[in-house]
Amino acid sequence: MECRVCSEIADFAVMSFADPDPMERSAGMSSKGYRRVYYRCQGCHSFNSDLDHNAPLADIFNKNYYEHVDGETISGKFDRVMAMGPDESDNWQRVDRILSSVQRYQKQFGLVRSNVVLDVGAGTGVFLARLKRAAPEFSGIAVEPDDKACEHLESVLQAQVICDVMRPGLLK
Repeated sequence: MECRVCSEIADFAVMSFADPDPMERSAGMSSKGYRRVYYRCQGCHSFNSDLDHNAPLADIFNKNYYEHVDGETISGKFDRVMAMGPDESDNWQRVDRILSSVQRYQKQFGLVRSNVVLDVGAGTGVFLARLKRAAPEFSGIAVEPDDKACEHLESVLQAQVICDVMRPGLLK
C-alpha cells in the first residue's frame, strides 16, 4: 500500500487483528470477515492501517468515534485522564519516552531541526497537552478525522488542528 505520510511503499506487515476493537463493536462492526493489518513504510517507517477511509466504515471514525463506547463526552475523557497521575495514565510514560529519545538523538547526532510534534489520531488531545506541560518549547500538530474531537482539540490545545485523515500531501 502507499504510505499516507510520505507516499512510499508500506508493505511490511507489523500486526494484524481479526476482531474489531471495542469502539468498532459498539458502532456495529461485525467480527465476520473482519481483518485489519498495520504495515510499516519503507521510507519514513510510519505505520499505516489498511482501513479504507472512503468505505462506509469511515463513518465510525468520522462521527463521534470517541463517544461510542461508554457515552462519556470527549471533554470528560480529557479531564479525567489529565487528572490521572503518572502511574495511572500511559500518556505520562509516552511523553517521557519521546522526550528522552529526542534528547538522546540531539546529543548523539546533533539533530535539532525543530520541536514540532505530529500527533496523528490525536483523539482527546491528552498526549499533546501532557507534552506541552512537560516541555513548553514543543509545539504540536494534531491530525484527527472525528469532527467532534477536532472541536474539542481546538478548545483545549495550543496546537494546529487538522480535521482530516492522514494522507500524502496533507501537511504541505
